[in-house]
Amino acid sequence: MLDSNIKDIILELGAPVCKESGVQLISVRRSEEELKILLSEGIFLNQGKTWFWLNKNGEHCEMISAAECFYPITLAPHYIEFYAKEKSRFAEYMNTQICSDFKIRVKTQFLSPHITYAVNLVFCLYDSDFTNSRLNYILTGETESSSLYLADTREDGWLTAELYQFTSDNKIVDLQITFKCWNKLLVEGIEFQPVEMISQQIPEHQELDDEREVDMQEDMSHSDVYWKEKLPSDYENIIKWSKDKLHWTTKKELYSILRKGFLIRIEGEEWFSLDKDGKKCIMLPAAVALKRKKWSWRSLPESRFEEMAFDPTWSFTICCNTSHMLSSETCYGAYLVYKLQENHSGFKRPLIVTMTSHFSDTVVISRYIYLVSPQTLVIRRKAYENTHNPLNRPKIKGFPQKRKNGWMEVQIDEQLTQTPSTFVKLSVNFPIDQSLKGLSVQGIEFRPCN
Repeated sequence: MLDSNIKDIILELGAPVCKESGVQLISVRRSEEELKILLSEGIFLNQGKTWFWLNKNGEHCEMISAAECFYPITLAPHYIEFYAKEKSRFAEYMNTQICSDFKIRVKTQFLSPHITYAVNLVFCLYDSDFTNSRLNYILTGETESSSLYLADTREDGWLTAELYQFTSDNKIVDLQITFKCWNKLLVEGIEFQPVEMISQQIPEHQELDDEREVDMQEDMSHSDVYWKEKLPSDYENIIKWSKDKLHWTTKKELYSILRKGFLIRIEGEEWFSLDKDGKKCIMLPAAVALKRKKWSWRSLPESRFEEMAFDPTWSFTICCNTSHMLSSETCYGAYLVYKLQENHSGFKRPLIVTMTSHFSDTVVISRYIYLVSPQTLVIRRKAYENTHNPLNRPKIKGFPQKRKNGWMEVQIDEQLTQTPSTFVKLSVNFPIDQSLKGLSVQGIEFRPCN
């Protein structure tokens, strides 16, 4: 059933126009199905300064152009000419003012009531990508500013970043936000989209315990030949490298052991396992990947290895090579496996990590990673009632995930192996300007990227 407010919108503002041709297309006499299809594609309202559409759930989405809500504070010099390579949907009202400091005064008109919305800034950068950028912003009435370090690239090339969340009481919301950016940028507008609730999923590889049980209970009629085909071709050597003697009577039981994993010794201690597709996974202990003098060391019963590192002294480096045990022609991710003390407020800021390109020793790549999931301010009716929710983003590189065994992980790199004898080299610097007391590291895990 089409929202009854839709026809009220059409009557109130007149027939909106098509974004392609500018032709007025909507009539209140159109059928409900026709209106639904057209609105799901999007229409202009407010004389072309507002873009309105329905999402897959029939909820109202709204984007207000910078021409309607943008007020520059610090403009770039006049000699700077900048033409966004991204085509704006607001071609007639395209903002061309490059700035670093600005204000947004935005007032919605068409939101669905009782829906939780994300407030997104849509923009592009003048002289850089967003890897090393930072944007501070504060909502009028708030005493503390928020910081933005990450943005997503949309299909049309514009960057989008979530600023706030709120639950709409009605279709009208009035917000004033002041921004300070470390880079010059161009604003397309402010977007209001319903939040898609993303469950705190256990990483895919961490559900292997359940999958192993299923594997062991199914296909009871299969012979040893079937299960042997699921084993890696060099499984006999892998078994020889096991730290402890392994016991099995059938290839099915051996497959189960390889899936669960065990300690092996080649040049040093490693944890070996198979993923659900039969690809090899290796975890190196902290003692191999980290410089000893930069950390304190202790033993924990829940760690796979004899020692784990904790409380680094400011900056530190991860530097290690995997054995030749990895599967060929596979994209491997490198994951820092760690824990934080209960009071981890000092880890809210992201860490900048730098690494040398795998294709050139002279090219340095930088990126942000988070040890604690970033939070979004949730706006309430009264400022003192404001709270925080996890940032509404799907699982991406640089965001932490909780493992089934209670440890945390964050992806810091990925590489493609060419042959079974490929060594994956990892060299990552953490030039920290903040204390990381309370950080404990079990090791670095290499496994196929999801």
